[in-house]
Amino acid sequence: MQEIPKRSFVIHRGSAGEALMMLFTGRLQVISMTEEGREVGLNFIDPGEFFGEIALIDGGPRSASVIAVTNSV
Repeated sequence: MQEIPKRSFVIHRGSAGEALMMLFTGRLQVISMTEEGREVGLNFIDPGEFFGEIALIDGGPRSASVIAVTNSV
């Protein structure tokens, strides 16, 4: 398990998809950038939910970034 401080990135868009992850405690937000460079929140990840599966399924890079909204594990 890994402790993630508030406002820290868990996944960076474009990085290699090497693992499927699950949130145990805290809250995460999936974000992306517009063509104009604006950050857009796509959805939240709550405890018990998994994420990072798309890059594992399609073999491509991560399609979005994930950041900790609160201290998370």
